[in-house]
Amino acid sequence: MDLKAMDARIKELENQVAKMKDLEEINRLQKSYGFYLEHWMYDDIIDLFADNPDVTLNLMIGIFRGKEGVRRYFSGMNELTQNREFLHQIMQLSGMVDINADGKSARGRWYGFGAVAMPRGDGV
Repeated sequence: MDLKAMDARIKELENQVAKMKDLEEINRLQKSYGFYLEHWMYDDIIDLFADNPDVTLNLMIGIFRGKEGVRRYFSGMNELTQNREFLHQIMQLSGMVDINADGKSARGRWYGFGAVAMPRGDGV
């Protein structure tokens, strides 16, 4: 193999390793989101989102754009979860991540299957 071909192969392998590392970091980010959500670590959840107007939190109740949109959604939920009897569990399933060709951004989507138990008052 000549030097030019070897340099090209090294560059290709470096790109593949970088993409794999990016995927691992995204998976860690997603798992952190799940952990923080289950334990309702409100500020930590919000800190996971980039401060970028392109950020989108897409839920059944609506789409929340930008970090402020994410904050607005979770601040509304935060009042409900302050009760120590509030329980929230979620399984994050079927994750798919696509890294854009530029290597600077990605999109991910998961199914969330879970249960929420909220006290109604009077010991119920």
